[in-house]
Formats: sequence, C-alpha cells, structure tokens
Amino acid sequence: MLSDSFRQHNTNTDSVDTHQHQLLHRHCTCLDSVLRQSVYTRHQAAQLARLAGFRATALGILIRAETTCLPSSALLAPLQIEHSQILWDEGHTGDAIASMGRVVDALSAKLNMPDDAANNGSSSLLLGTAAGGAGSGVHANDGLSPGPLSQSGGGLDMGKDEAEATSIGGGSSIHDLHDTRASFAKASLLLSQWQDMTKAVDSGSLINRYNKLIKIQESDKVYYACGHLYDRLFSMLSKPDLALRLSKAQQDHRSTQLASVQYYVIRYYSRALMYSSRFLYQALPRLLTVWLDFGASILNPPESKNSRVVDRFKTINRVMHNFAKRLPAFNFLVVLSQLVSRICHPNEDVFAVLEVIILSVLELYPQQTLWQLMGVQRSTYAARSERCNSILAKARALHGADALTRVGVRGRNLGVGGLIQQASKLTDQLLGLCNALPPARTITTMHMAKDFKTLAKSTPLDIIVPLQRCLVPALPSAPGGAEHG
Repeated sequence: MLSDSFRQHNTNTDSVDTHQHQLLHRHCTCLDSVLRQSVYTRHQAAQLARLAGFRATALGILIRAETTCLPSSALLAPLQIEHSQILWDEGHTGDAIASMGRVVDALSAKLNMPDDAANNGSSSLLLGTAAGGAGSGVHANDGLSPGPLSQSGGGLDMGKDEAEATSIGGGSSIHDLHDTRASFAKASLLLSQWQDMTKAVDSGSLINRYNKLIKIQESDKVYYACGHLYDRLFSMLSKPDLALRLSKAQQDHRSTQLASVQYYVIRYYSRALMYSSRFLYQALPRLLTVWLDFGASILNPPESKNSRVVDRFKTINRVMHNFAKRLPAFNFLVVLSQLVSRICHPNEDVFAVLEVIILSVLELYPQQTLWQLMGVQRSTYAARSERCNSILAKARALHGADALTRVGVRGRNLGVGGLIQQASKLTDQLLGLCNALPPARTITTMHMAKDFKTLAKSTPLDIIVPLQRCLVPALPSAPGGAEHG
C-alpha cells in the first residue's frame, strides 16, 4: 500500500511538472512573439524615417530597438543592416562597408558557413564557375523555374532546418533560422553591391559571392544583380576597339567569351523575371536586345565559323524558347513594340521564338496587340508585311472562333480571327479617312454618314480603339507576381 501511494504521488508530481513546463513554454513563446513584433515595428519605423531623409530619427529608433534585443538574437541583424544603410546614405561609404562586413561575418558564423575562398579570386573565374557549374558553366537544359536549389542538388538542405536551428545561437527556433538566412542574404547582397560601386572587389569575386547567395536564398534581387554584373562585363568586352588589337586566335577566344557572357546575362535576367515583375522594365528589354542582336551577329563571320559560338547561340535560343512559354504573357506587353519592330529578324531560329511570343500575347490580349500589328501589316516594306501576315494567319488557324470565343456586341461568338478581320477593315477605313480630301475648297465640314458611308456602316465593332494609358499593363506588386496572369 505504501509503495502504491508513493508511485501515485510521483505520477501526480510528474503531471504537475509537465503542466508547469507547458505553461512556461507558452509564456516564453508569447513573450518572444511580443518582442519580435516590437522590434519589427521599430525596424519598419526606422526604415521609413531613413527613406524620408530623417536619418537622425531613424538612428534613434534603432538604438532604442537594439537595447531590447539579446546580443545573440536573430532580431538584431536587421537593425544592424539598417544602421549600415544609414551610414551609406550619409556618405560614409567606408564605415558602411566595414559595418556591413561585420554583420555578414557574424551571420555567416551563426549559419556555420565556411569562409568564401573565392573572394580573393580573379576575374578569370567569371566564365568558369558562374552559376555553380564547372567548365564552361553553360547549361544546355536550363530550367527557369524559381525555387530552392536544394531540390536540384545545390545549396543548403532545407530538410535539415531543425538540426541547424539547434546549432545557431544555442537552441534557436526554426523561425530564427529563417530570419538569419534572410538577413544574411540581404546583408551580403548590399555589401556586394556597395563593394561593386566602390570598386573594392573584382568581378570574379562578386560573381562567386552571388552564387553563394543563390544557394542560401534565391531571390529576384540576387538574380538581377548577377545578370546586371554580367551585362556590364559584356558591354566592356564588346567594345569595337578591343578587337582591332587582337590576333585571329585571340578574336576567336574573345567571341567565345562574349557568347558565354551573353548566355549568363539572359539566364540571370530571365530567372529574375520568373520570380516577379520588380525588374521588368530594366531586365526584359535588355534581355531581348542581347538575344536579338546575338542572333543577327551569328549569321556573319567570324562568329558563324566558330563552332563554340554557334553552340552557345543554340543554347541561348533554347533558353529563350522555354522562357517565352513560361513567362506570363502580360509581361511581354511592356516590350511589344520592341518585339514587333524586330519582326524582320534575319535569323529564322530567332524569328521562330519571336513568333511564339507574339502569338501568345495576341491570344490573350488581342485588343492591345492588334494595333501594333496593323501598322506593320500595312508597311510598304514587303518583308515586314509578309511576316506580319504570316503571324496573323497562324493566329487565325490556332485561335479561331471555335478555339477562343468571345461574345461580340451583336451577340455572336467572335474569336481572334474575327477580331483580326475587324481590325484590318477598320484600319483600311481609318487610312482612307486620313487621306481623304474635301470635294471642294469651299467645303470645311465633312460628315461621316455622307462622305464616309462605309466607315459609318461598319459600326458597332468589337475591336476597340484604346487610349494610351490603357496600353500600359498594371503589374503585380507582390513578390512572385510573375507567376500570376
């Protein structure tokens, strides 16, 4: 009886301890949530004050916020990053870079990351190890889907978050681990951009650092920064005066280098666009220009006789074909005039991809796209007119009234083919209106019902004449908006 009572007492004691432990855990979790929200609010206030130009106010907010954080807390890093940005905005570039470097080193130590041995590398590394590859680094099958690189064998293993969380700061939560990774990515990106602006490091080191960031946390900012760096390298390497001082063998090597750099420009810009529309106006026009110009130059010697350059172009064209099919069509509305202006591209392989892009935009946005094509269809240059008619004929065949139907103003089903027909007839009538002359010099007024009977009888129409502001697409503001149409 005594032993049974003792066991019952121990059981009751264990249950009480377990209950107290649960209450203590909930209390600590609640306090952590309140502290996290308080620091986040102050960080946002400091950021807004800095952006508004009130740097002293922002600095005071940061100092008060830092006093509430433990030295090892993951919440301290965003405040330190903001402090470094204030130093940069005030013109203290050296202090800002040194401060941000200390933040990066501290976060790197928390993440148990090895030192970046490539930081002391030379710019010769930029073609060989970029994008995490070896050799030429050019990937023939470039999947443009954004997502964790751990799924493709690169980067950190996201399945080991719990194991890594216990090694960061002595029992930190998974939430702290994600915050630490995000802070490390932001701090490293800002540090790399500042060092690039001040010419503190070479291009090879920057590219290797960007690849390290991509493995930690992919984002449109990192992809765009890396693509922009390659774009600048391409501009430097493609200066005409450089080729004049080179031998034939050196020119061939330079052509191969230029082809590889153009591949990386397109690769990183396209991946940035797949994440969001944040850099749409900067990246997409430049990406298309590099691709279209390279496609035209590949037809001329010495590029056409260089097998490596030709292989690079084929890889780039495959990347562009995949990109054209995966990027939502509304993004191409921004560059529709650029696409239509290159409709007479001499390279048939490039035109095939260009045709796919225009057809995809025409299918979803016929009212906006047709007005760009009608002017080309009426071009006095026969080649332009023929190419445009070819695209419109394919649109009628692929997306006729049976494949894509809309209810017209007269209650009938109207497909893309019907809209093309209406747009063509309306364009002819409007051209006739523009070229019309009054029957006599004394007549100052002309009437549509009397002088333009055909135009009057053609209304109402399903085709619209849009205002200029209606031709500018409204882009999604949230990250990942490129995935939504």
